[in-house]
Amino acid sequence: MQVIAVLFYLLVILRQAKTDSRDRWEQADRDRGRRGLLFALALGAAAWLSVLWLGFISDDFVFISAARSTGFTQLWKFLGGQQAGIFFRPVGFAMIFLDYHLWHHWAAGYHATNLLIHLLTIAGLFFLCEELGFGSQIAATSSLIFAVLPVHAEALAWMVSRFDLLSACFTVWAVVFYLRFRNKGGSGAYIAALVFFLLAALSKENAYVLPLLLLLAEYLLIPRRRFRPLLGFVSLAAVLFCYRWILLGGIGGYSDSRGQPATLQIGFKTFEGVFIRGPAQLLLGYNWLQPPALPISVVASLTAAVLLVLALGASAGAVGWKRIAFCAGWIALTIAPAHPLLLIGAGLPNSRVLHMGSIGLALLIALLLAALSAPRIRRATVGALALLLTLGVLHNLEAWRRTSQLSNEFLSELKQLEPSPPPHAEFVFHEMPDTIRGVFFLREGLSEAIRMAYDRDDLDGRRVSDGPVSSTDAHQISIELQWAGETLPLLQRFRN
Repeated sequence: MQVIAVLFYLLVILRQAKTDSRDRWEQADRDRGRRGLLFALALGAAAWLSVLWLGFISDDFVFISAARSTGFTQLWKFLGGQQAGIFFRPVGFAMIFLDYHLWHHWAAGYHATNLLIHLLTIAGLFFLCEELGFGSQIAATSSLIFAVLPVHAEALAWMVSRFDLLSACFTVWAVVFYLRFRNKGGSGAYIAALVFFLLAALSKENAYVLPLLLLLAEYLLIPRRRFRPLLGFVSLAAVLFCYRWILLGGIGGYSDSRGQPATLQIGFKTFEGVFIRGPAQLLLGYNWLQPPALPISVVASLTAAVLLVLALGASAGAVGWKRIAFCAGWIALTIAPAHPLLLIGAGLPNSRVLHMGSIGLALLIALLLAALSAPRIRRATVGALALLLTLGVLHNLEAWRRTSQLSNEFLSELKQLEPSPPPHAEFVFHEMPDTIRGVFFLREGLSEAIRMAYDRDDLDGRRVSDGPVSSTDAHQISIELQWAGETLPLLQRFRN
């Protein structure tokens, strides 16, 4: 799939990046485009609806526990302090805090919020295309493709991915209002763009690239270039970055094995992630660890075939090098800040970091579809892609459904084996996996999940593979259990 993805991108670049002509397909019926947006929203909601039935997974328990211990009087502290010692994402954390006080332990509410944010991003992409002058046809098609990209599974199914969803949503709407300001003038649209940029940057760090995205739009797509309006966004980005640097005592983010910021470790793997692995997973992001293998192999093969035919069948030069450069720049710029996480494997762990970049991919595919000369072939190709991508979504979500189910069964069995654990007990698990079918399985949040299940704050849990933990309580009782597999029973008493 990675080889096919690279071939697809090369074909597009070689065949389309030739001219900068404006063709007839940029203009379409506006009412028809609005109906296309409604269809994209409906299909996106239907394809991802099953996330509402998922439970909490892994790190979710950590965030729920943190929100439970934070009162409304402490909400302002999100703006004045760091989160987890390595992030400054006050809007994302505040949203999870508000979710907790609205939904408490009802997981469906958190997932409904994720789905709503995704739908708002779909609508934002539609208006982004219209403001760029691509017309309602391309706007509706790009929204439809974005709505059902399978690689979005982690972003939508995992509550912890709220930061990626918010960042992408606020960023695309910031670009929409900036382009509206450039097209129609008015300080209101400019101020709205700045506000959305502020919210995006306070949701996740990759939004700091927005001034560069606007620079790309000015240079490549806006007929009369004006770079002075970008100064407001550059200034805001500089102020926010300096404030963040002071709070974190540096650039922040995850650290490598030597304790150095992973973001600053740039090498060959960085370029592999940004220019090969990341774009490939965006295009053909399927979870190969989710059985059965045959159906998804068929879906992936058919999708790859349709994409290659599209790359070859779109009229040569119809898209133009400027549009190609804008889409490619959007993808590369938005995923580059997360380059330490871009070597995404077969189970798609950490694929949430690709969410904002998928906007550029959806726009690229829509431009290629519009470059198909025959309307019937164009409609058939759009329909085939939408169907195949939706099947990929359902396949990828199955891994999350199964892991969510196992998490619930794990906690239920634990309470059956130890209905009343002694005070300050520590559960120790042997051979317990970190991931199941590519989905994190209580890799973080094990203790928090146990405390939530028992409604007790004196309990702890750890894997043997995590290493020994020096306890401050010499009389702490350890309850050792063995992981038995993915079929019931999941746990049994550990015996040497």
